[in-house]
Amino acid sequence: MTLVLGSVNSDAAVVMADCLLRSGRTRCDNEVTKITAVFCEDARLGMSFTGLANVGVPRGHRGPAGPNAFRTVEWLGATLIDLGKTDGRMIPTLVALRDRLNLGFPPPEVRTTDRLLILGFIGYRYEAGRALPVVATLGNALPLGADYVGGPQFELVIEHANPVGLLVLGRPFAIVESTRLRLAGLISAGRPPAAIAEKGVELIREVARTPAARAAVGELCMSLVIPADPAVGLTSKHHADRPSTRSFLAHQVQVGTGVGTFVLDPSIRGRLPGGGARPIVFRKAPRNAPCPCGSGQNYKLCHGRTP
Repeated sequence: MTLVLGSVNSDAAVVMADCLLRSGRTRCDNEVTKITAVFCEDARLGMSFTGLANVGVPRGHRGPAGPNAFRTVEWLGATLIDLGKTDGRMIPTLVALRDRLNLGFPPPEVRTTDRLLILGFIGYRYEAGRALPVVATLGNALPLGADYVGGPQFELVIEHANPVGLLVLGRPFAIVESTRLRLAGLISAGRPPAAIAEKGVELIREVARTPAARAAVGELCMSLVIPADPAVGLTSKHHADRPSTRSFLAHQVQVGTGVGTFVLDPSIRGRLPGGGARPIVFRKAPRNAPCPCGSGQNYKLCHGRTP
């Protein structure tokens, strides 16, 4: 299970997700990138999903799945690029993705009976010089008791948020509904995007520690901030629960007629002048406390600065 939170208003969109991958009841990997930045000809979106993630992929593997294996995020990136060659705008691309999923997901060569997939998109569609906040979901979830199973049909819902849009993806129902209410409270407080990302990550970690999460939500998280202004770059952040020498970034997909690029598993590694590894990601500390990196500065002036 993945817990995905997202919010969008007239200023910025924020999407947050945990990084834990499970197979059945087994924790396979706790550093899996689950957020993708999607650039269409008329939109900038953050995409994440819950449901089938990998089949036959070794623990800790990064990059293409390789033979006899399947990664949903890799399939999605390649499929979005292919569909965008015909029409790279957001709505036609998402409609075409729905139709492609309904032709068969996962592909017939993937040996699995699990076909549950719920995609979430949040960000902006640009029209006549305006940034229109948008939230979209695309999935095949059918209720089964307090949980979901993968149904035969994928359905697409696109909403233009006014003035605020929320996105919450996860399982079971109890977690989704209670988390949605708490996320709405964060947004109504009028916090800046970076603060929403930090508070959203704290919320995911609180959920991860509850019995209802059934150890299926991780405490290591990622976030992506998308400013409404298309001239301002996106900010991807790795929220570690311990010092790490590697900072994971969101995947990136560029969709459009005549153009298509996919950056899978981008990351930054910390290096010492002599070639050794050094931590570059640290767990959040109180703003006025010494930064955990040992710089001697307050956290708010060091690794706690807004990028």
